[in-house]
Amino acid sequence: MAGLALVFLAGALAAAINAFAGGGSLISFPALVWLGLDDKIANATNGVSLFPGSFSSALGFRSHWKDARRDMVLYSGFAIVGSVAGAWLLV
Repeated sequence: MAGLALVFLAGALAAAINAFAGGGSLISFPALVWLGLDDKIANATNGVSLFPGSFSSALGFRSHWKDARRDMVLYSGFAIVGSVAGAWLLV
C-alpha cells in the first residue's frame, strides 16, 4: 500500500511539473520502475497517465493556436512519425 501511495504522489507531482515546465517523467517513470513494473510497461503507463495533463495544458493555450497553426501542422507530422518509429523500436 505504501508503494501505491508513493506512485500516486509521484504522478501528482509529475503532472504538476508537466503543467508548468515539462519533465515530469523524470519523477513518474522511476517511481513506476521502483514499484516493480517492467521498463516497457512503465514507459507505456507513464505516457498514457501523463497525457490528460498535457492535453489540458494545451487547451489552456488555445487562444494562441491561430498564431501557431502552421507550426502545429508541421510539427505534428514529425511527432506522428517519431511516435510510430519509437513505438516500433520499443516493441
